[in-house]
Amino acid sequence: MTRRAQRGLSTVTALFLVTVLVGVGVAGAALLRAGQDAATLDLQALRAAEAARAGLEWASWRITRPVAPICAATTNLANLPGTLAPYVVTVSCQGNGPYNEGGPFPVNTYALRAVACNQPLPAAASARCPNPLPTDGYIEQEGRGRAER
Repeated sequence: MTRRAQRGLSTVTALFLVTVLVGVGVAGAALLRAGQDAATLDLQALRAAEAARAGLEWASWRITRPVAPICAATTNLANLPGTLAPYVVTVSCQGNGPYNEGGPFPVNTYALRAVACNQPLPAAASARCPNPLPTDGYIEQEGRGRAER
């Protein structure tokens, strides 16, 4: 084999190695990006769950307060503080009772549902969740609870 043929072979080998390394780098970057996107969506889902939980706590607080109105059928909570600011919470409340369990005071029970989302459905008065026509990046979490008074 001549020196010229050997020099051509080393160039081909070097180009092949560079191509393989570039491919590995591109694949690694794509995997890293996918991992970051998944982590971001997980964090947003946790925040939406916290917003829904805050809506349930707000409704429970309203029910246990000694002043009216106790429980509105549907209430939309927007302008949440801090990292929950991108979310709107729609709180639904359904009252049952009064029940008298032999004591002097009747007891009312309430079924609570809070839905938090980051792309609320625009309405005439206020935005609400859930959104039946979301776009990419839509996050929604729901919470349910009970309260009595």
